[in-house]
Amino acid sequence: MSYNQQPYGQQPYGQQPYGQQPYGQQPYGQQTGQQTGQQTGQQTFGQQYPQGQQPYGQQFQHGQPQYQQGQYGQPPAQYQQYPPQGYSQPSAQYPPQGQYGQPQGQFGQPQGQYSQGQYNQPQGQFQQGQGQFGQYGQGAPASAGIGSNGLSPGYGGPPPPNETFYDPVLDVQAIIKACKGFGTDEKLLINTLANKSPYQVERIRQNYEQVKNKSLSNLLEKELSGRLEDGLKLVVSGPLSADVENVHRALKGAGTNENMLNDVVLGRSNADLNAIKYMFNQRFNKSLEREIADDLSMKTKSMFKRVLEAAREEEWVPVDSSRVQADVDALSRGLSPGNGAEVVYEVLAKRSDNHIRMISFEYSKRHGRPLSDAIQRAFSGHMETALLHMLGLAVDKPVFWADQLEKCMAGLGTNDDLLIERVVRIHWDKQLLAAVKAAYRTKYHKELIKRVKGETSGDYERMLVALLDSA
Repeated sequence: MSYNQQPYGQQPYGQQPYGQQPYGQQPYGQQTGQQTGQQTGQQTFGQQYPQGQQPYGQQFQHGQPQYQQGQYGQPPAQYQQYPPQGYSQPSAQYPPQGQYGQPQGQFGQPQGQYSQGQYNQPQGQFQQGQGQFGQYGQGAPASAGIGSNGLSPGYGGPPPPNETFYDPVLDVQAIIKACKGFGTDEKLLINTLANKSPYQVERIRQNYEQVKNKSLSNLLEKELSGRLEDGLKLVVSGPLSADVENVHRALKGAGTNENMLNDVVLGRSNADLNAIKYMFNQRFNKSLEREIADDLSMKTKSMFKRVLEAAREEEWVPVDSSRVQADVDALSRGLSPGNGAEVVYEVLAKRSDNHIRMISFEYSKRHGRPLSDAIQRAFSGHMETALLHMLGLAVDKPVFWADQLEKCMAGLGTNDDLLIERVVRIHWDKQLLAAVKAAYRTKYHKELIKRVKGETSGDYERMLVALLDSA
């Protein structure tokens, strides 16, 4: 049998803080005529199935499967191999046709409706019953913000419907005004850029460079300094380019910024990883796999090598109970004293978030303690933080990121580089951002924005607050 892909119990934060739909619901909307290697409206994939017999929707549009909730059977034969017929292989040549800007490098086909992340209780037959998990406990969707093509918001695709006719001219004029003459109007720059979607930022960047024949990033580097410069340059880079810059920063110089490396690489979809690897190679003429291997050693090096193969099980694949139990058996052996880490990272690096969430539940039920506790007891250093990173993202993404933000500010001093990177990362997905703020409020009994204000000041504070207040 296979498990329901909605393994969530009661709403963890009381009321419905995230709205009625999954994170990133159709962030790039329907095809708007932009060429993406498919002719809009002229090609569908698969055949029509009678009502109630088609496990993944009535048809595949624009090369993207329209998955339905609550269907647990095997997909049609032509979709049992990933990617389904009509998909472009994620590991194939990048970038595919239809990217909406260079050199930002947008990847993938148009995103369709998303199946992951409904915030209701699991289907009745999966709440209790023999051989079932019972109540799955609290937690928000692990694949929030990920489209059916596996790409994060801002990694590619046409604009969302409400942004199809977005005109960047007024925002570009505001940027030019803010940087004109002596001095810089930092507040105007913040107000102009902090609340923009990935698509809008891309349009602003393109329009500015057409008008001024200059790089917007170079303008900010000239006009700003310090933490404000760091943050707004990441914003105007867009999600994919920012990830590439962040992983380069994490590896540059003596030592490795392990936390930033984890943020960019771990727990990502196959499509995201392939996009990052492609752009890294294009920008720096280097292999990301080789650069990471040169920076790491021993078992951590081997673990990242496995992750970078981008061979995770896709989220649309139903979770099988027998495989979950087999993985719990393997983890029980791997976490025993004297055993190696290979078994543990093999499971977390190759399984889908849905599958990992089920493993976590079953492990806790069997051993009477959370899987995270067992990992903390068995490992230390970078191996420990990397394994907990993959597990945390799969089990409850909003709570995980709330904890990561708190760690940037806890204790003496603030890890400003990491705080900026994480706030910018989370702000791209507005529904995820709202969920993270709700999770932070519930767990730490204070508002995230108020906490950030207590750790920062000046334009740096205004920028972070504006980014966090954009949802």
